Amino acid sequence: MGMRGIWLTDREGARPRGGPMALGLSTQVWNDLYGRIISDSTLPLLQRAWREQWGAEGDVSFTASELPVLRRELATVLPDVPGMEARWLLEGLVSLTWEAEEQGVGLAFVAE
Repeated sequence: MGMRGIWLTDREGARPRGGPMALGLSTQVWNDLYGRIISDSTLPLLQRAWREQWGAEGDVSFTASELPVLRRELATVLPDVPGMEARWLLEGLVSLTWEAEEQGVGLAFVAE
């Protein structure tokens, strides 16, 4: 099964930092959440991350200043998440936004 990596970025917010990826977004979880996220116009940042899973279009970065908005969008989706794996990923992503914000960096979703 394929996976897109979610990484903390460098200070400029453009490139993933070295080291292991922070989270992995599997194709199964991406598929499970796709309809819910893409159909909700109140989730523009999540829609940007979910629009594509593969190729250059699947690479999406979020700056440190976007992280509070991303957290609010995640809070909207979490109550009706289908399945434990999807819930684990979104809860992990919430935690990762806090970690990135504390470090003054962003997040990058990077396709294989």
